[in-house]
Amino acid sequence: MNKRAPLPALLCAFTGSSFASDWDTHILPWEEENPLSTLTIKIKGEDFTTATIVGAEVAHSHQGAQRLYINFIKMDKAKACDPSDTPRTATIRVNNQPVRMIQTCHLEEGLSLLQTTAQSDKGVNFIINAFRNSPDTVRIEHGSFEADLSAVGFTKAWEQGGGDAL
Repeated sequence: MNKRAPLPALLCAFTGSSFASDWDTHILPWEEENPLSTLTIKIKGEDFTTATIVGAEVAHSHQGAQRLYINFIKMDKAKACDPSDTPRTATIRVNNQPVRMIQTCHLEEGLSLLQTTAQSDKGVNFIINAFRNSPDTVRIEHGSFEADLSAVGFTKAWEQGGGDAL
């Protein structure tokens, strides 16, 4: 997984003017923080423990293959996942279409990360084409997570990561 700017710094970048009961949503395009990733951050007021983050990143698997990972992060004590109890596969919705994913859970310094990647070539191609063909965002849903991820700059990120043109 690629390293990004510290999450608290990103969270501070767009909070401060909202009311405590309002949810702020901030969509970072592929080029903004890391050319190989995008994030959508949702936070209630200035309470960082309410933050949920859905992201996508171009990275390489342990076997060296380029992959597109969809990540789900929670900052609060209600974890996004539990490593001892996370099923190996799950279905997420991409632009309202179900896609079967392989998933793993990571717990790191006050946050939980559920990392997913498409299980089949058909799923990989569907997600990549959803990002390539969208002029603005791709809708991602998984359990209590739902977010619109930026598609702006995806093709450049995929090709920069070494991906084949589809």
